[in-house]
Amino acid sequence: MNMMDTAAWRVIKDINPSDNRIRVLGRIIESDANTIIIDDGTGVILVDISNIERKNVLEYVLVTGIVHQRADNKIIIEAELITSFKYVNLEIYHKTYNLVKKQR
Repeated sequence: MNMMDTAAWRVIKDINPSDNRIRVLGRIIESDANTIIIDDGTGVILVDISNIERKNVLEYVLVTGIVHQRADNKIIIEAELITSFKYVNLEIYHKTYNLVKKQR
């Protein structure tokens, strides 16, 4: 995967196994050495952070990464980049996301 490929904006409920590279904004609700689970208000998703600096639980983050579907059909994200956000209003974010989605 070329790092210059465009990452599509998604909310978790809209992530599809056919997506390649995506961006998801959410709050970390669980964390261990190699994974985090983020919640964006539409769902939760496992993120593989094996090659990324760990972030803190309850921190808002923007995850850019590659979508993979596991053998059990669960979708995960292999993080390429995680950016911390101090202040995020997910309600406004979701309204904006849905407006842009309707216009496409």
